[in-house]
Amino acid sequence: MNRFTALLKREWLEARFTYLAATLGLVALISFSGALATFVATLSEGGVVMVIERMDDSGNVERHERITDRVSSMADFSSWTDRELSQRLTKLRTAIASGFHVVFFFVVVFILLGCLFDERRDRSVLFWKSMPVSDQLTIASKLLMPVWLAPLIVIAAITATWILGLLLLSAITVAEDLGSVSRLWLQSGILGGFFQELIGYLIQGFWALPLYSWLILVSAIANRLPLLWAVLVPLVPIICEGIIFDTSHIGSFIMRHVEFAALPRTINTDDRQTQMVQSIGDQLSLLTTLDLWLGVIVGIALLAGAVWCHRRNNEQL
Repeated sequence: MNRFTALLKREWLEARFTYLAATLGLVALISFSGALATFVATLSEGGVVMVIERMDDSGNVERHERITDRVSSMADFSSWTDRELSQRLTKLRTAIASGFHVVFFFVVVFILLGCLFDERRDRSVLFWKSMPVSDQLTIASKLLMPVWLAPLIVIAAITATWILGLLLLSAITVAEDLGSVSRLWLQSGILGGFFQELIGYLIQGFWALPLYSWLILVSAIANRLPLLWAVLVPLVPIICEGIIFDTSHIGSFIMRHVEFAALPRTINTDDRQTQMVQSIGDQLSLLTTLDLWLGVIVGIALLAGAVWCHRRNNEQL
């Protein structure tokens, strides 16, 4: 256990700047945008004015509209029921979280692609192979840190950003006298959103295990351009299946497991209307699906291949 803890610490130290820079950078961007919107909404003297010109039968008609009024009206929840307020806040929180999900996904992809490839390229594997740790523990640490431990940073960042967003909404509410601040916080769903993200990332790690395991396998095999190999190699069975059987089961399987199926997200219906975000019950229901467990089996097989390739490459050094 002490050896595995040391391996996890190593993975954190090597990639901590990437995790923190990506997460904190997005926190800063969203916070700045929210602060700017709050400033615009609370301007009292004149505000920000937008000029709109419209043509009618008598000629051009100029109409002045305060953007300040528009922004503040979007935050006016005084006429909403508690359920409507809760639903709209949940959608806003999910929209904020979605940005973190996308950014962190690309961070994980590139970290996993380089986790073994970079060691061989800079020859640091010569040092690590001399350490008394097994290939299984090495691969496990490279999977566990980005897939299940590093997301704790993302969850904390999402929660902190949402709290800041509520503070900004509270400032608009007080400045424009739009309603009760306490009602806003009671319907904000901070605690529920936190557990939704926590459970989501836990299950998402298993749901996307085929993808993550494939990236580690490519990192263990490729001598050059691992991203290119990771993208192009799966195209071969997809194309062959389409030509021979005129089906797309492999491609569909891959695309399903690339999706953020377990993470809170908005769902678009056929009429393109945004509906409910995913609940904790929906997340937990994924654990009962055959698709998830087939993905776990495929992921374990790919990880076994990564362990074998890592051991073989080490023996050849």
